[in-house]
Amino acid sequence: MDIEKTDFTGKLSEVLAFMQEKEEMRRIFSPDKEELVFDIAIHRKNRSIKANAYAWALCTKIADKLNSSKDEIYLKLLQRYGQSFEVNVSEDVPEEKIAETMKYYEKIGQRNGSRIYRVYKGTSEYDSREMSVFIDGIISEAKEIGVPVLSEEEVENIKKEWD
Repeated sequence: MDIEKTDFTGKLSEVLAFMQEKEEMRRIFSPDKEELVFDIAIHRKNRSIKANAYAWALCTKIADKLNSSKDEIYLKLLQRYGQSFEVNVSEDVPEEKIAETMKYYEKIGQRNGSRIYRVYKGTSEYDSREMSVFIDGIISEAKEIGVPVLSEEEVENIKKEWD
């Protein structure tokens, strides 16, 4: 199998070794010759507990300042700075089932007999890059309304825990 060189600088040999082992993996994991699909992705460390605690602390302070709940603020911040994806759900599915299945979501439209929702990942599912973007967004929002935040150095120290 020929593989063209791509932007996998320094990793092409690992990808080729993986491809060579594919038939052996198929024999072990799928003896009935079903198609196997493998994803290759950049590994990122999970966000730290300290980072998540800081994000929730800021959400609470912002909520207090705006006379809102921390959960409402958290959802608004997920909508602005979080990771999301769209799902189509048949109109036959009751709204209660949607709420049971998806924690953070909003209906964004309808098309061909289905409702379209934007679903937001909770920060517990974020990797370090996603959490960094989220925290930077929260800090920006907090500063705008006069909520005290950690110094840039302290925030960088929290982010360094991921490295």
